[in-house]
Amino acid sequence: MNYKISKLFSMNKNAKGYCLNAYTSASNIELFEEDYIKEFDCLLQNGGTNKIATELEEALLDNKILVESNFDEDKFVANSFEEYEKDLFGLMIFPTEQCNLRCVYCYEDFPNYQLTSAHYDLLKNEILRQINENGKKSIVISWFGGEPLLVPNDILNFTQEIKNITEQCEIAFTGAITTNATLLTQDLFLKLVDSGVYVYQITLDGFFHDTQRVFSNGNGSFDLILQNIKNMLATDKEFRLTVRVNISQNDFDFAFYDLFKQYANDERLFFSTKTIGNWGGNENNLQIISKSDAKDYVKKHVEYLENLQLNHHANEPVGMFSENCYASIKDYFAIRANGRINKCTVALNDPANDIGYMNLDNGILEIDEEKSKIWYNTTLQEECTNCEKKIKCYNKSCSFSRIKSGKNICC
Repeated sequence: MNYKISKLFSMNKNAKGYCLNAYTSASNIELFEEDYIKEFDCLLQNGGTNKIATELEEALLDNKILVESNFDEDKFVANSFEEYEKDLFGLMIFPTEQCNLRCVYCYEDFPNYQLTSAHYDLLKNEILRQINENGKKSIVISWFGGEPLLVPNDILNFTQEIKNITEQCEIAFTGAITTNATLLTQDLFLKLVDSGVYVYQITLDGFFHDTQRVFSNGNGSFDLILQNIKNMLATDKEFRLTVRVNISQNDFDFAFYDLFKQYANDERLFFSTKTIGNWGGNENNLQIISKSDAKDYVKKHVEYLENLQLNHHANEPVGMFSENCYASIKDYFAIRANGRINKCTVALNDPANDIGYMNLDNGILEIDEEKSKIWYNTTLQEECTNCEKKIKCYNKSCSFSRIKSGKNICC
């Protein structure tokens, strides 16, 4: 029997060797020894093998990086996406759209809205309906804003309720938050983790931070946020923290990352370096890095992080559909603080993004299905069939770019 190298895995090669992660398996394979690296390079060059004869080949077969030559990968991916979307129900909740920072690149307007207890009751009942009537097996609650931690008790209470429901139903639950972390004291962090908020994204913009992420009085927020991050990492709690670093032109003072040297190999901490983008709503003279240069800029940051043995998302094995945007998933909605329902958290003022509202009179989410389905109702286009990113993206990386361009593909 012949065996081929599957397309259903991610591969990262760095100074240490290879890190391999099959999308169809929960485990990684790390190749550090020179003999294994040479053997794997040979398998890649040949596209597979005609028999399983070595320890490495057995491990690759067990982890579905080597597959039988007649394995239909395209059919497998299509069926997997159907199951993935069928099982998932997600809410990106704006408990408030107020914020205590005024970041120079922010696209939001900070309207003075806040969800009420009636809104939360409606959302809880909708989650129960999705589980009991639609058979959802994975519930995701992500907190967004504004600055969500301006109303911490709302987050704590609702997340705990949903965590309790999912535990009773024995289904998967993910609690996440995007916060500027100025209000994230260690005491509040511990309460959040205990309530079920395990995934955190916090922005810390290097040594340019205090010129970009400022309080309304103009003061910087760097020292406060850095201390709050260190307080999180000083605990023994299990959580996942992504520190997002937004870089602009001439942002090459990599010594910023040295502040995190002590957390080398801490699997709770990851960095995500991105170039600043102009998402609208702000007329400041942003130092935007061109798309053609962005990859090289980020690469230099990643190399510095590697030398410090700090984790970076660019070097993390990723899974199937890992580059899907939440807005491209049928049953994933952004809940605005005024009770309106969106799909996207960026295009907040675009009419195409306003797909419904929370009806407190009858207790249901009123969704305009015709407007909603333009965000998710796409098939894999012919242009995507041979794309190396197909398995991660599945033509669902950014529905908004597809909608605004009028094209059938996202990229």
